[in-house]
Amino acid sequence: MNIRTIGVVAVLALAGLASAQFVEGARGRGEVTNRENAKGTFSFNAARFLRNNEEVVNGMVEFGTRSRERAVTIQGRVQRLAVNGERKVAEFAGEGVLIVRTPRGVERVQGRFQARAVDRRQNGQGDPDVFSILFEGPNNVRFEFGGNVTRGEVTVKPRA
Repeated sequence: MNIRTIGVVAVLALAGLASAQFVEGARGRGEVTNRENAKGTFSFNAARFLRNNEEVVNGMVEFGTRSRERAVTIQGRVQRLAVNGERKVAEFAGEGVLIVRTPRGVERVQGRFQARAVDRRQNGQGDPDVFSILFEGPNNVRFEFGGNVTRGEVTVKPRA
């Protein structure tokens, strides 16, 4: 691939991004602590864009937690998004993979996730933000984790 081709591809990619207008969404990154004081890390972005007069949802989520017995990771692609601007809550879902690492090996399960993020802090004040995630796969595979954001932040941007 020559420099000219790379330049044309870059210009077309930027033009595609420029034609997409943000409608609503949420993003977050940090550490969440559940009721049992277990900790997990999360990173997500979920957004609805207007592209060519059509609304498009896009984004990703990654969550991880570990104990002495296992490490659990969820990775997913956001396909659905609902934002409650009044309450500053974003709920998003899509297809993903659950990866469980134990001393016996690694297990990967394809399935679906649902996540919920609540933006409760304003200018560093107020109750802590909240993040939770649920993964469900075949053969009754289920993993759930959620709690207060103890480090990091959740931001929910409603429709203007």
